[in-house]
Amino acid sequence: MKTRLTIPWVWRAGLLWAAGLDVVGWGLSAIHQLTATAYALVLTLAGLATVLWWRSERTNHPSQPTAPTLLRWRRPRWRRLLPAGFLGLAGLALLGGLLYLPNNIDALAYRTPRVLHWLAAEQWHWIPCPYQRLNVRATGFEWLTAPILALTHSDRPLFLLEFFCFLLLPGLVFTTLRAAGVRAVVAWRWMWLFPTGYCFAVQAGGIANDLYGATVSAAAAALAWRTRRLSGEAAATSLRWSGLALALATNAKTSNVLLGLPWLVLVAPALGQLRYRPWLTGVLASLALVASFLPQAALNWRQCGDWTGARAEFAWTEPPGAGVAVVHNTALWSLQNLLPPINPTAGKLNAAVESAVSESWKARLDAFAEGGRHAYAVRELPGEEFAGLGAGVSWWLILGAVVALRRVEGWRAFRRIPGPWLPAVLLAPWVALLIYGAKSAIQPNGRILAPFYLWVLPTFLIPGGRDFLTRPLRRGLELLVLGLAAMVVILTPARPLFPVHSVIAALGAPTPGSLAQRIETVYGVYGQRADAFGPLRRLVPTDVTQLGFITGNDAETSLWRPYGQRRLHHIPQPYSRVEFDRRGVTWVVVNIPELTARGGTSLEAWLRAVKGEVVHRQFLKLAAALEAQEYAVVRLLPNSP
Repeated sequence: MKTRLTIPWVWRAGLLWAAGLDVVGWGLSAIHQLTATAYALVLTLAGLATVLWWRSERTNHPSQPTAPTLLRWRRPRWRRLLPAGFLGLAGLALLGGLLYLPNNIDALAYRTPRVLHWLAAEQWHWIPCPYQRLNVRATGFEWLTAPILALTHSDRPLFLLEFFCFLLLPGLVFTTLRAAGVRAVVAWRWMWLFPTGYCFAVQAGGIANDLYGATVSAAAAALAWRTRRLSGEAAATSLRWSGLALALATNAKTSNVLLGLPWLVLVAPALGQLRYRPWLTGVLASLALVASFLPQAALNWRQCGDWTGARAEFAWTEPPGAGVAVVHNTALWSLQNLLPPINPTAGKLNAAVESAVSESWKARLDAFAEGGRHAYAVRELPGEEFAGLGAGVSWWLILGAVVALRRVEGWRAFRRIPGPWLPAVLLAPWVALLIYGAKSAIQPNGRILAPFYLWVLPTFLIPGGRDFLTRPLRRGLELLVLGLAAMVVILTPARPLFPVHSVIAALGAPTPGSLAQRIETVYGVYGQRADAFGPLRRLVPTDVTQLGFITGNDAETSLWRPYGQRRLHHIPQPYSRVEFDRRGVTWVVVNIPELTARGGTSLEAWLRAVKGEVVHRQFLKLAAALEAQEYAVVRLLPNSP
């Protein structure tokens, strides 16, 4: 049955803004005008255009929804358990984002710093640095944050991007499931349950970019599934918007390029409909190409001969074989998704897992896997870095599908999938996951695969024509899933919403290896991570506008504060005085172990070579799992005439 196309205006506006900011970022870079003034002008014009577009929609297309119908504010709806639970999670995420500075380690190490480097140079450029994540990674989320950083000189508002994405998820999930043939009552239930996945809930108040990638990926999936139920110009319109969303997903995470396979299988029957208004197809296709990973891929190829950038970044993470990699990634996903969310005995579990793994497998892990033989280590709590869907959602889906597929009618339910090529439609998302598993050596795949989860969700839910749970049991399970998600958000070390210091004090004096010591260490490190280099930065005179940094891989963001007043320079080897003078650098922050390892010299010998003096030395612990490292603030003395 063909249905009328209704794409909420807020979805279309969000996709156009995301794609437009990508295009604007590259465009302003091309003319060397990546500045606050240019962004203010562009955003003002874009804002006026958006208001006029919205008014036109309300006037000319009153039947088109401006927001997803199921998310419109009606108090009786929000009094029901699942919507109220989602609203509560959103409130907790908002509170955490308002109370805490962003402290996601990846954002502090390369996503925010790369934008600060670009703004300082007034254009995108290949940044001279020892770790190439600043250069080779996808730029989609960064181009969204660039105008905020340029105009506000603060990273406090950045979490609102992820929070907005979290609010969009229920509508996108419902649309995807209904278009895929899932019963309305099941789709309604899971539109609220699916966003309780820990990888979504804990990121809703932060600046990790996995939630953004999952949201634009969900838009691509929702509109692709709708395309199969449409014909004519409506199908062409849905297909164009879906393609734009997929392009944005590829520019959120390079691994999302694999989603092109299930997307193409879904929309292939409708490709012929693009004959309607081909000029509009050309415009949106051009916009999608610029907003996709393609520009960054071309730059990566030019700089390092590898479109993914892996050759420049992680040349060592090449699995020895597809089978080894699939087994490894399956184990990682299982540990990061199926274990209980709170593991106070994580240390003992890790020791048991490591002792159970054979020495031959450990040797293989050491050769290719991130984390080596410790890759399977689990944490006491899900955090932004490692959280997957979580045990509540994952086990419910797995057990529900197993029960449903034991019945003949469960298998027959797949006939509700619209359009041709039913086996290919079902298998394509799993093939994409299999390809990822055969190529990846990265450790936290629980969160990296967040954009993939909605694509495989219909496989679990379509067979569920009848609920295998009684109503009281289902209600209890819903409460459990919502409660665990809320607990994870409240306890997350990145943004704890409970009196941490009081709890630590109540546990008594921490002893080595005790739970109290672990809690104190983890929450202490996260508590100071947002301004980790603050003690060193405050020793640098405020009139110093060019600051040198010798490091290997550090969360450098706090050295840029206050944003817009100082520029950080990564000093390349051999860390000579000529390099400092060429950049106008007279003050340097030095990671002493990195200087010794990479420069092959002691701090004292290097100081004599560059004519520098140590102003201060201090140990800093930047990650709970790593030992503290010693840093020095060095002032370079004037050269003799």
